[in-house]
Amino acid sequence: MSPPARQPQPPPRPLRVLLVAAVFPPYHTGAGRRFLSYAPGLAARGIALSVLSATPSDARAAAAGRPRDWDAVRPGACLPPEVIDGVPVQRVRLPDGPRRLRSAVLAAAAARRVFADPPDVVLFLEHSVEYVPTLAACRARGIPSAVAYTLLLNEGTHPWRRPLERLIWPLGFRLADGVVTNNAAGAASLLALGVDLPATVIPNGVDTARFRPCTDPEERRALRKALGLPEDGRVVVYLGAISPRKGADLALAAFERLVSPVSTSGKVAPETMLVLAGPWLGAGADARFVADARASVARLGARVLAPGQVTRAAEWLRAADVLLFPSAREGLPNTLLEALASGCPVVTSRFAGFPTEPDFPADALVCVPRTVDAFVDGLCRVLESGDAHRQSAQRAREWVLRAHDRERVLDAYAAFFFGLAEGRRR
Repeated sequence: MSPPARQPQPPPRPLRVLLVAAVFPPYHTGAGRRFLSYAPGLAARGIALSVLSATPSDARAAAAGRPRDWDAVRPGACLPPEVIDGVPVQRVRLPDGPRRLRSAVLAAAAARRVFADPPDVVLFLEHSVEYVPTLAACRARGIPSAVAYTLLLNEGTHPWRRPLERLIWPLGFRLADGVVTNNAAGAASLLALGVDLPATVIPNGVDTARFRPCTDPEERRALRKALGLPEDGRVVVYLGAISPRKGADLALAAFERLVSPVSTSGKVAPETMLVLAGPWLGAGADARFVADARASVARLGARVLAPGQVTRAAEWLRAADVLLFPSAREGLPNTLLEALASGCPVVTSRFAGFPTEPDFPADALVCVPRTVDAFVDGLCRVLESGDAHRQSAQRAREWVLRAHDRERVLDAYAAFFFGLAEGRRR
């Protein structure tokens, strides 16, 4: 008698990971954009990503071309769910008000979500002290949680503020089951701040098929024509929010001095152009900053192209002669990695969070002090060197391919999430 046929087993249920993110695409966010691009690869590895996010500021909504259509929803309630590139996203209506109030409302909504529809793992995409009650709710519900540390803390300089921050700030990590950061500088910063939970370092993955060098002059001319750039002139690109931390004011001041005949003695081609690509996010204390930046753009006239928030960063980098990256504080910025993957020379400074890995090709960058004069000097060196800096930048692509291969990054995140789930089950 033949044995009974084995019944087909249902496929294993995907591991459900809830990402809690204050900002998520289509609104401007580097970390959110990165995880959105990871979603298909995580799904292939048995991880179903969903997102709990929040309504953005008016400036961020306007930059994304989205209307403010949530006023009829009471603060703390959820908007109708939407799907962004295959990822289910629920947004919480936040009140207009200070950042800490908005963070607290999102944290309360996340705690309710954890109890009403418990995921297998929760990842908080940014650290906030207001998330402490939500992390406690995860513990009470038996759900493993982790905190991502992707932007180094801006410590206060006031004599009482700094020690107070060091006392309160680590609390958000002590209730978590894991912490993930994207480079060695982030891990060192956590240790210095008194976070004793060991950090898992997972570098940012780069789509090196999209971000690739442009070695054909005809392709570059056609690309520049499509983007509205001079086909044979010099192009300096700034990619990032128009904000103080990102250094948009330094970029504009350096470029204005760069193209001044008095400052550079006519060494810069008259058709040299600046692309100031990023959302204008100034509000409150930053409103004056944005007003001054707009005045600089108007003063420079046709020499500056300000397309606002862009979705085709790969094309802008392939079309550029140099990326100007004057940021003051980062984690591991995707823009820098994507420029190196694109073979685009970079002028930058050693910002807080600058990569410290021994194999990081720092010599492929033109690193200068974070001053207008130094950035002018760095831009002149690149623009006057012909292809020398471009060849060096293209060699740095090999490092990106090795250290930031997206498949390896996805494998690392899958191991991280499954490890959290298994650790809690044990």
